[in-house]
Amino acid sequence: MTLIDAVDAREILDSRGNPTVEVDVVLECGALGRAKTILLANHGLLAAGASVERGEPFGVVESVKAVSDVIAPLSGEVLEVNAKVVEEPETVNADPYGKGWLVRIRLADPSEADALLDVDAYKQVVADS
Repeated sequence: MTLIDAVDAREILDSRGNPTVEVDVVLECGALGRAKTILLANHGLLAAGASVERGEPFGVVESVKAVSDVIAPLSGEVLEVNAKVVEEPETVNADPYGKGWLVRIRLADPSEADALLDVDAYKQVVADS
């Protein structure tokens, strides 16, 4: 079993200027690991009460390799942000149609939903790409 020799944590700014935490872990064997996370207060999603526009970014998802915008599928008002996903981002991949939701939105124009794909059609688009 390899033991941890040192842990160094610090606050840094992400690529968009938001504070985040970065941690270096040094193992007894000399291996180094580095990770960063998004702080809950600056989680990259709009807060409740904010307006979102269909086709426009309403948040960001940041990984070690990239920052990607999250695009609003519909227009409306953010009612709630899923804090569980902020704390455990792997939930988005593990349960995207259940506990992995990002925000709840009150629709400005419910007819916009008519243009969305259902789950099966979306899976087909992904399979074809």
